[in-house]
Amino acid sequence: MALNCQDAQKLAKSDFEKGKYIYYEYQYLNDKKSSNKAFSNILKKKNIKVIYKTKYPPSCIVEQEGIEKSKKCYQRMMNLEMEAKFGNHFF
Repeated sequence: MALNCQDAQKLAKSDFEKGKYIYYEYQYLNDKKSSNKAFSNILKKKNIKVIYKTKYPPSCIVEQEGIEKSKKCYQRMMNLEMEAKFGNHFF
């Protein structure tokens, strides 16, 4: 059974409080990937894992349900927690 959005957000907060830091970086398919390794290394020094996700233009987005929706909720909450702790400028 998939978590609902609220439960996924709670899980993200709980993971964050336990020191499980994950930052989700969204990129378009045509974005330059050459800086990804350097960015990952910078975050690694702060014990932050970075996961690169593909960003699609709004016209390509299909309404998400179930597990995919809960994953998005988790990812958004984790990024908000990361930005609150380290600052927007860090990312």
